[in-house]
Amino acid sequence: MELAGHHILITGGSSGIGLALARALSQAGSKVIICGRREDRLKAAQAAIPSLDIRVCDIAQPAQREDLFSWVSENYPQLDVLVNNAGIQRSIDLSTGTEDLFSGPDEFATNLLAPIHLCGLFIPFFLKQETSYLINISSDLGITPAAEYPIYCAGKSALHTYSQCLRHQLRHTGIHVVEILPPAVVSGLNPEGRAKNPPRHMMAPDDYAAFVLRGLEAGYPEILTPRLQELKQRPWGELDSIFGKMNPPDWPNPL
Repeated sequence: MELAGHHILITGGSSGIGLALARALSQAGSKVIICGRREDRLKAAQAAIPSLDIRVCDIAQPAQREDLFSWVSENYPQLDVLVNNAGIQRSIDLSTGTEDLFSGPDEFATNLLAPIHLCGLFIPFFLKQETSYLINISSDLGITPAAEYPIYCAGKSALHTYSQCLRHQLRHTGIHVVEILPPAVVSGLNPEGRAKNPPRHMMAPDDYAAFVLRGLEAGYPEILTPRLQELKQRPWGELDSIFGKMNPPDWPNPL
C-alpha cells in the first residue's frame, strides 16, 4: 500500500492508536478524516493536526453509522480507506452473573457490530474505486485472551475471524482487507482497569503507528508484533497453555 494520496476515514481517531495513525498518515501525504463521540477531543486533534477533517459520531448507534456513511460518501467521493479503530474495553467479573456484565456500555456494539456494519456500508462504495482498503483493528487479546476482559477479548476474536472471512470473499475484487492486531498501547482504553492492573509493557502510540505503516507499505494482510507472529505458529494446544500463564489463579493479568 502506498501511504500517500489516499482519502482515509478513521473511527475513534481523536486519541490513542487512532490519533497516532491519523498523524502518521497525514504526514505521509494522505487526506484523513476522523470521527468520535466527543467533539472537544476531535477539535483538540484538529488543532494539533490542522489538515484533519472531523465528524462527531457514536458508532455504537446504527443510525449514526448510516449517517456517517452518507456524509462521507457525499463529501469525500474519493475515499478509499476505512480504518475501524474505535473500541472500548471493560474489566468484567462474570461471577456476578449479569450485574457487572450489563453495568456499562455494550462492547460488542462498538468493537464488533460497528466494524461489520461499516464494512457492509462501504463495500459497494469501495467496489467503484480501482483499489481500496478495509482495515480492522482487532487485538492480540483476540488470539491470547486476558480473562479480566472477557467480552472485549471475545469481540476481538470474532473480529479476527470476520476479517479472515471478509478477505477471502473479497479476494477477487479491488478491496484489500487488512487486520491490525495491536499489543498494549498507551491510550485512554479502560483507564480504571489499567490503573488497577497495569500491563507490563505498553508501546507509545506514535511508535506503534510507525510499525503499522511499515506493515501497510509491505502489503501484509495481518500486521502482527513479532511476539504474536511467533505465537501464531505454535500448535493450538500451546496457545491454551499460554492462556494459563496469562491468567493465573490469583487473577491479575501479567501482560
